Amino acid sequence: MKNYFFSTLLFLAFYFICNSQTIIKTQSTIDYVPNEKVARQVAEVILISIYGQEIKKQKPFNVKLQGDSLWIITGVQKKVEIGGVAYIEIQKKDCKILNVTHGK
Repeated sequence: MKNYFFSTLLFLAFYFICNSQTIIKTQSTIDYVPNEKVARQVAEVILISIYGQEIKKQKPFNVKLQGDSLWIITGVQKKVEIGGVAYIEIQKKDCKILNVTHGK
């Protein structure tokens, strides 16, 4: 009886250890900002919270993936205007905001 109990306990321990490693691997491969559309939406929310609704005048935002891990989003000047454009860098894997600026 002791061997059966020990075997069952050992089996359950290995089962949970293997499953937890699978979950960790799965979570680490998820990109929270997987495409251009999501990057644009995240950038817009962040930029509006910092610079206000005026930032919408710089739409449509230019979105570019640098390498395979960093989204770079910039505003667009429609005409010859005084001032610069918004610039934001968003990490693809975890949606971390690395840089936010606005030219003058």
